Amino acid sequence: MKMKRFCALCALSILFFAVFTTLSRRASASPENKTIIFFIPNTNWPPYLMDDPKYGEGVLIDVLKAICKPLGYKVIPKRLPDKRGWLMLETGEVDAHAKAMKWVKSPRAYDWTDPFMDSEDALLLRKDSPLRYEQISDLFGKTVATIKSFVYPPLEPYFQERSITRQNASCPFKMMEMVKLGRVDAAMVNRSETLWLFKNKPGLYRGDFRLSRRNVDQAQYRYVFTKQKLWRPFILEFNRELARMKEDGRLKAIMDKYR
Repeated sequence: MKMKRFCALCALSILFFAVFTTLSRRASASPENKTIIFFIPNTNWPPYLMDDPKYGEGVLIDVLKAICKPLGYKVIPKRLPDKRGWLMLETGEVDAHAKAMKWVKSPRAYDWTDPFMDSEDALLLRKDSPLRYEQISDLFGKTVATIKSFVYPPLEPYFQERSITRQNASCPFKMMEMVKLGRVDAAMVNRSETLWLFKNKPGLYRGDFRLSRRNVDQAQYRYVFTKQKLWRPFILEFNRELARMKEDGRLKAIMDKYR
């Protein structure tokens, strides 16, 4: 009998601890206490994410903080591996992330803000390259450098049928090297990231390359929120403040800082 009571007390203690832990975790950041845990990839990705006192924290964090400040919300960035971060967003252990809806497999599983910036994929070419990109057929018979783990929807069918040859690299710097040495005809790059490198490391990059005038692909960045907490009323406020920032030039000022 005593053993049964002891087991029952143990079970109640475990249950209480689990409930208390969950409530404490969720109370640490919520719409009620106006705190947002913002998960970011565990990487340095200028101009989007940075850890540099000279330049700032990057566009994704700066824009979020600028919108949240007049609304009275505090933003706490939390660096996480990408897969773990998405799992924590699903469970409500973190509150928000920045992504394009078209890049997410199940976008309806989350709540989204209005778009705040475009992500543009362009071609990086040698400065003396005769290639002029206007449409995908211009790449037929060419070799294009890509990031190994990335998917490029407009080009994937042509990679599969081998009308365009895909050459994988581990990072943008490796792709740049491949273009510079003539090992590939072009590389798929993020326009904003590449322009930032051209501006801040001109001795290494600007003289050797040019970017295609036309984009290969484009997507709209938004902030994505967990559905485990009631963020929808805040998102309505957020969208109104974002619209004001677009109108009065505050959003453009942040973007110009990183161009």
